Amino acid sequence: MNRDFLTRLCSIWRPGMYHGFGYKQGFFQGWHFKMVDASQEHALAVIPGVFLGRRGEHSHAFVQALEGKSGHSW
Repeated sequence: MNRDFLTRLCSIWRPGMYHGFGYKQGFFQGWHFKMVDASQEHALAVIPGVFLGRRGEHSHAFVQALEGKSGHSW
């Protein structure tokens, strides 16, 4: 078995791994991290992600943050 196949196979059971190996276009993956303080008054979500556009157009990586109380996003 080749290494790429084994990496893809192992990623099935590890959702935090990057799953876009071999994709050149038409792929999206993001990871969500939610943090809440001990009093549960403040919550923040951070979402890093990767987008590979069709035909290589508009491909980019990003980080989005969301503040839980106000719903403000940046």
